[in-house]
Amino acid sequence: MTADFETFITRTDADWKAALVGIASSRKDVLLLSGEVTDPTEAGRRLQAHALANATLGIVGATTLTPFPHFDRREVRVFSAGRRILSPLGVAAERINRFWGEAPAVAEASPLTEVESVWGSAVLVKRSLLDKIAGFDAAYLGKGKPAVPNLLVDDLCVQARQAGFTVACAPEVTATVSETSVEYPQESGPAYAHWQTKWGWDPLIPNIYHLRQKWNGSSIGQPMIEDLLDVWDAEEPSVEVILQTGNSLSNLQTCLSKLAQAQYPRLRVHLLLNGSGEPVTRYLSKLTGAGYPFFLDIVRSPVAVGVPAGWNWLLSRCTAPVVVRMDDDVELPPEGLRHLVGTLRRFPLAGAVSPAVLVPREDGQTDYLSPLRLFPKMASSQPSEKMAPWRSLYLTNFLSGPLVVYRKKAIDRAGVFDLHFSSMQNESMDHGLAVRAEGYDLIVDGRVTVVQHTAGISAGGQRGVEACRAQRQFFCQKWGIAPAVLESALDRDGRIIEV
Repeated sequence: MTADFETFITRTDADWKAALVGIASSRKDVLLLSGEVTDPTEAGRRLQAHALANATLGIVGATTLTPFPHFDRREVRVFSAGRRILSPLGVAAERINRFWGEAPAVAEASPLTEVESVWGSAVLVKRSLLDKIAGFDAAYLGKGKPAVPNLLVDDLCVQARQAGFTVACAPEVTATVSETSVEYPQESGPAYAHWQTKWGWDPLIPNIYHLRQKWNGSSIGQPMIEDLLDVWDAEEPSVEVILQTGNSLSNLQTCLSKLAQAQYPRLRVHLLLNGSGEPVTRYLSKLTGAGYPFFLDIVRSPVAVGVPAGWNWLLSRCTAPVVVRMDDDVELPPEGLRHLVGTLRRFPLAGAVSPAVLVPREDGQTDYLSPLRLFPKMASSQPSEKMAPWRSLYLTNFLSGPLVVYRKKAIDRAGVFDLHFSSMQNESMDHGLAVRAEGYDLIVDGRVTVVQHTAGISAGGQRGVEACRAQRQFFCQKWGIAPAVLESALDRDGRIIEV
């Protein structure tokens, strides 16, 4: 096929200004290039072939690759194979990019997929689309790098979808951008203000409830409500509890004895022996022989597999609509599970709910673990006498790791636990944001309290401290601006649901 498009480089403001002049005088399809491609003409041909095969396809983009931060080494991985615009993370968050962080082969194996927007590394725009919409918005120029964070292209994609056109990503076409070209500002600026004036929401610090109310069901994005809902077969659906233990026999005995008193009719327990020794296995043999009140599925691993891997192993055995992730040092009150599942039922857009956590201190006092904020501080511990007003129902971005009640569909959408994180509860912090990224709310029901007997997990000396530091660094690289964005949004929009 003979190339029937014009190519424009769009890496800088000056490039964009020249491109907009050329695009205005052209009558052909337009290929925008801010990334590096082996053969720009061939890439353009492939993108245009997709566009010509579908009359309603107005914009088709390439899969964007970039050197990816992977602890202390760099690998070229997928940065974007399509983007979400209507997201609680805001348009600047890296996790709104489809296949973010995956190996290139994963994205390349997928079919041509309709998306809300594309990254501007290599984008083919149909002339028939440009003739029907206002076109590229030059008002973004001079207000920061237009291709970072992609506002100019995102804006065009919103216009296209409003006009009845679709946007798609072609997996077999790839373009590479430098790591520095995908860095984001840490605060709102003029370009974001222009977007807010034009489209009615702050793209950096969105109000997810406003987005749901105004844009759910619109042509510019995927459904923000219907796709998240699930159907339970009963008012009190089946629940599966996943537990893993090492060699802390006394904690496990207390945990299972308290769990046996749970006032819940349909409960199954999956327990991973993560390198457990003979005392634990002997205790469990006696327990099952005596008749545990709930189905107890014991999974044995002769060697420790790591906490995130252990959770994922157990999740693969779960089919119930509700999954409870529970540490082996937690005491759950008899009515606690029924109450937490009820909270999940009352709020169908909640992906997960967790209780307040009481941690006994050596001096006989009790600390209250409040997952109120993620940034600038992590989960905060407060003396129990200062618990008010957090003995209430409130929104958060981080669910405390000791016990979390998940909607199984939220896990299916968000994915499993990231193996980069160890047992210092960083995997819980990370996974909570993954659930939020899918559009779900996270709720803490402070009216339910559990007791955790191990306030923290040893970092394992200097080596453990370094591992924890590396995890936190990876966490910040992985999520970019998203945690601060979410905290600012909750601060602005309010956290308390009920007192």
